[in-house]
Amino acid sequence: MAELVSDTYATALFETALENNLTDTVKEELNSLFAILTEQSEYAKILSSPIVGMKEKHQLVQSAFAGKICNYILNLILVLIDNNRFSLFFDVVRAFNKLCDKQQNILRATAFTAVALSSDMIEKLQTKLCGLSNKNVILANEVDKTLIGGIVLKYDNMEIDGSVKAQLDEIKKQVKEKTI
Repeated sequence: MAELVSDTYATALFETALENNLTDTVKEELNSLFAILTEQSEYAKILSSPIVGMKEKHQLVQSAFAGKICNYILNLILVLIDNNRFSLFFDVVRAFNKLCDKQQNILRATAFTAVALSSDMIEKLQTKLCGLSNKNVILANEVDKTLIGGIVLKYDNMEIDGSVKAQLDEIKKQVKEKTI
């Protein structure tokens, strides 16, 4: 339910930004605000708190952000506050970023490996993924100490498991099938 609501807010903001040719600006400001509110979590808690009145929240937001962020984002924050949904702000930003990625044909993927990949390996894997997906791939590499070797690739809601453990499990399965 919360995902549907945040997607709705993100879509409205995205379409408004797109119509006004401000997608990049809104994305940049949203992500900056995301970082600030993540760092200043007490401020975000105040804006989500049912104890603090709407008028006080509006005054806090106006004094902190009026003239410093675009009006579309300011209005989004005020609407979230008015509907007691400011706690969804971070999900709205993530959903907005996904819409921007889709519009720009970007696929974000993460390669989990036992040791960090070299920049050359990341570039080669990224090029391969670009060719397979017909998208502009942005690839991150995360070290997973639980992996023996190989690679686990995650993107969207997909996972490609090329880890040594997965390969050993497959061999084990095949051996069991042949011995039964």
